[in-house]
Amino acid sequence: MAKKARKKSRKQPSAFEEFLGNIIGIAVVISIAYYMFSQYKALQIAAIAAFSLFALHQIIKAFFAAAPSIINVENELLRIDSMDGHDFEYWCADLLKYGGFSDISVTQGSNDQGVDILAYRDGESYAIQCKRYSHKLGNTPVQEIATGRVIYNCDVGIVMTNNYFTTGAVEAANATNVALWDRDDIEELLHAKNQKLREQSAAYKREQRRIKKAEKQRASEAKQKAKAEAHEQIDEIELYETATDDD
Repeated sequence: MAKKARKKSRKQPSAFEEFLGNIIGIAVVISIAYYMFSQYKALQIAAIAAFSLFALHQIIKAFFAAAPSIINVENELLRIDSMDGHDFEYWCADLLKYGGFSDISVTQGSNDQGVDILAYRDGESYAIQCKRYSHKLGNTPVQEIATGRVIYNCDVGIVMTNNYFTTGAVEAANATNVALWDRDDIEELLHAKNQKLREQSAAYKREQRRIKKAEKQRASEAKQKAKAEAHEQIDEIELYETATDDD
């Protein structure tokens, strides 16, 4: 399957990269303030407390940005209907992760012998052809993947489509031992993906609550320490003033 040349887009920073950049930036500012007010211990503690609160905010923000979102299956099926073939192949490769596949790779665009994706599951190798069609698929893709499976020395051949298959395609698949995955199979994989995302979301929420509690505790301790340091400094000033009055 020939693939279109795609223009490379500039990589956008991830949520973690933005978080790290913000932390480094504010750390520099706080460090400058810390040394500017080195003779005022209370202000130093306040600067540390301010940084701790900012870090807490950034951590929570980063976790919310990374939180997995549940897919609307019906809308996702409609979305793939408008994809080009290249995007559909990469979309299928991502979806296969939630079907128990590993070592998933998309083949090169030219001379791929009808095989778009190579993957493994349960000790078997798979050669997969992806077809984003607006009508039912005939037996040509079945013949292509039956040959491609042999060329790539894979155990199983699959034709994966957003549509359905003709009777001729089903007959050819039965004769060549090729698996056919149609729109209904893709829908099942989307539901499996949602289940995985729900499990990840539950784990994320537990971790987020733990981090929030720990950061709140640290911020409270920093505040108490700053308060104690301020009282200590006041006591020192009062002792100094008393000693000066005695002189």
